[in-house]
Amino acid sequence: MRRAALIVFVSAVTALATHAQQKPSLADLKTTPESTGYKSTSTYEDVVTFMKTVDEASPLIFYTTYGTTTEGRAMPMRWSERA
Repeated sequence: MRRAALIVFVSAVTALATHAQQKPSLADLKTTPESTGYKSTSTYEDVVTFMKTVDEASPLIFYTTYGTTTEGRAMPMRWSERA
């Protein structure tokens, strides 16, 4: 019984780890306005999260920063490398 429970547990952990490693599809990504039917605008955190997600999903897009605001927040920048 314990062996069966262990096998189920290991299988579940493996499935979760595999799912977590999959890159998001660029076609499915939406900004806050797009995902709310333009009823809401993006927060700073939304923008940073979106840009980092695009970075993870594409080998051509890189997330970086180019300075700091007077509030101490990093200023995000998207950089693309053309082949």
